[in-house]
Amino acid sequence: MKIPAQLPQFVKEQAFLLVSGTQAADFYLATEGEIVKVGQVKLPKVHYSDRETFGRR
Repeated sequence: MKIPAQLPQFVKEQAFLLVSGTQAADFYLATEGEIVKVGQVKLPKVHYSDRETFGRR
């Protein structure tokens, strides 16, 4: 995707962008006026029940 002209273009350098939420993250590389998605990480949603116990009281 192209970077709009009014924003920094990263022509002489590269920038690493990390966009994250609670259970996922996307990785982008910005260089020469473009942003390219280079990876992503997703964590499985953990389900906890009300009946779990962690030992005796």
